[in-house]
Amino acid sequence: MRSLLIVLALLVAGCPPAPDPEEFTCALGFSSEDGFEPLGDAPRGELVLGFQGFLFVTTRLHTPAEITGEFEVLTSVEPVGGEVFGGVQARVTWSADASGWASDEVLVFFDDGNVAAFVGREATIALRARNDTDFCVATADVLLVDDDPCIHTDAEPICPEEDDDDSGDDDDSAR
Repeated sequence: MRSLLIVLALLVAGCPPAPDPEEFTCALGFSSEDGFEPLGDAPRGELVLGFQGFLFVTTRLHTPAEITGEFEVLTSVEPVGGEVFGGVQARVTWSADASGWASDEVLVFFDDGNVAAFVGREATIALRARNDTDFCVATADVLLVDDDPCIHTDAEPICPEEDDDDSGDDDDSAR
């Protein structure tokens, strides 16, 4: 009832109501060195542990349509057998690539920084990008993995030191 009154007030004031946003098609993928990487046959979501203990998956959206302006992206994660949780990332923009338009990175934050609670679990990740004129929705079922042992910061990642000499040869006689 309240929304009807608002529409009527705008019509009386001479302002037509804003049109409904137009839906466009987008796909969910992941961020790689080359930009957007579409999901493959066995989609995996790499869990990233941030320096303050934040746990997230870095995603991107992609569309063949030309997209401009800033979007708000609502994120949702539903782990199999778990509770749904989500968040919002504001001011996501898009840029042209070889096959269309890719969004900035969208960080899908998890509500619990406990990596072990999610590794090996399947989850549905959903993103809804929207602004005043356009929107899209993309979902994907992924296997959550932690193949990257590093802790990521704004600068360089902090990684555990790797043993360069795995030969087991402790003979130092060649000194």
